[in-house]
Amino acid sequence: MAKEKKSLHSQSLDELKAKFAQLKEEIFRLQMQKATGQLANPASIKQSRQELARTLTVLSVKQRKAG
Repeated sequence: MAKEKKSLHSQSLDELKAKFAQLKEEIFRLQMQKATGQLANPASIKQSRQELARTLTVLSVKQRKAG
């Protein structure tokens, strides 16, 4: 987990925005798989949502610092 935080903080705003969009798409895809009964690991939705929250937190902090 500590490595994830360090890697998120070292990314640029554009990279964080791209990661945010990617995670949103992944969560949507996982939810569709869950709805159709094709999801093998239901915990992956929670993990993706947590990673999305971490990314959004770092993104908002960097945007505040940027001005």
